Amino acid sequence: MNQRLLDDYDTIDDSHVYIEIEKAICQNPINIKNFTIQPYFLCIKAIELNPWVIKYINHQCEDLCLRAIKINPRTIDYVRNKTEKLCLYAVKLDGTVLQFINKEQTEKICLEALKQNKDSVHFINTFTCAINNYLKDNNVTYYSRYK
Repeated sequence: MNQRLLDDYDTIDDSHVYIEIEKAICQNPINIKNFTIQPYFLCIKAIELNPWVIKYINHQCEDLCLRAIKINPRTIDYVRNKTEKLCLYAVKLDGTVLQFINKEQTEKICLEALKQNKDSVHFINTFTCAINNYLKDNNVTYYSRYK
C-alpha cells in the first residue's frame, strides 16, 4: 500500500479508500504503520489480528491499548502513555509485565503484580512497607541482585 493513497485526501470520505486500507491491514496488520490516517475501526481490526501493532498506532487511545493488553499483556511495553488503569489491567493478567512498567510503578500496581505472580518481585523498583509486609505475609523470598 503506498502512502500517496491517503495524501490525496483531507478526510477519508470514499469507501474505496477504507477498503484499500482494510485489505492492506488484513494482509499484514503491521501495514497500519504506513498510513498517517488510521481510522479507529481499522486500528481495532489490526489489533485483533496482531496486538503488537499497538506500537504503530499514532493515536493510542485507552480503548485500543486495553484491547491490545487483553490479548497480550506484554504489549504494555509499547504503550506510550502507561496510565495506572492500563498498568493495573496488564499486571492483573500477567504480573511479570511489571518489568515493562518502570517510572509508572506505584505501590498498588506492584501489589497487584505480586498477587498475580510472586516472581514479579524481581521487577519492583521501590520496596515500600506495604510491599515488604505482603512479601513477609505470603512467604515470598526475594534475593536482591544488588547484594
